[in-house]
Amino acid sequence: MNLVRDEVRVKRVSKSEGRAFERDIRQAHTRDSTRVLAKRAKQVGGELQIVADPPLIIPIEDIIVPGSEWEDPEPLIKKLLSTYRPSRWTRQIRKRPLRWACPLNGSFKN
Repeated sequence: MNLVRDEVRVKRVSKSEGRAFERDIRQAHTRDSTRVLAKRAKQVGGELQIVADPPLIIPIEDIIVPGSEWEDPEPLIKKLLSTYRPSRWTRQIRKRPLRWACPLNGSFKN
């Protein structure tokens, strides 16, 4: 919120845009992972488990074919994740100065 107020103070955004940004930020804070976890998880045997909600969320156990290499998915998932590397795009983003877009008109400001 302080960043928005600073932008209004130096007149990079108008007061009405600043109020709109603050409203959007407050609204975004109410939609966090804690809220999703409360909605999508249940306690089973003392542990939290994601609740199935087909076709959006399907437990991997429900789609594994018995006898396949996916019966124990953890090593396969770890192997897959270990192959991920930063892309050229993410390296370019890190080199650029911080910029933000105005959601109202799409213009960029430094």
